[in-house]
Amino acid sequence: MWNSFTPRVGFTLSLDQSRKTIVRGSYAMFASQLPGSQAAFVSPIQYSYAYYNAVDRNEDGIAQFSEILVKPGSCRAFAGFDPKNPSAAR
Repeated sequence: MWNSFTPRVGFTLSLDQSRKTIVRGSYAMFASQLPGSQAAFVSPIQYSYAYYNAVDRNEDGIAQFSEILVKPGSCRAFAGFDPKNPSAAR
């Protein structure tokens, strides 16, 4: 039976009246495990990043948007998306 039926249960509990503090829990059984390449393809949560250089002009140690070099073609490295077509699904 447990080779095809995969029970799951979850809960959310509010700890105060304003519902700003919550506790969440879940439990799931899986019939089989996907290989890493397939799991990454079907997962809605994927690791993505874009790496740009910045020049700290005001020397505050924090890169403001105006200090990040985001001209076309200035992306130094990326993963999880295509910077030339960022809305395309991967």
